[in-house]
Amino acid sequence: MDEIVWIRPAGYDPAVQPGTILRPEAALPAFQVLERRLVVMMFNPGHAWEIKPFTQLTLRIVESGAPVTRSP
Repeated sequence: MDEIVWIRPAGYDPAVQPGTILRPEAALPAFQVLERRLVVMMFNPGHAWEIKPFTQLTLRIVESGAPVTRSP
């Protein structure tokens, strides 16, 4: 597994851009952001379809010891 896609709420932290190294939670490894884009997801939670925007981050795990530039 080389890349991971992480779906976040639309408008997720605008400082997280390609090249950013982030650690989403202390128990997780650090990731480098390879790509950021707005996506729209369509789903049916009940009787009607919903269409909502999200932020898609494509990530790659980085070697331990890399400096983390963003951490929630």
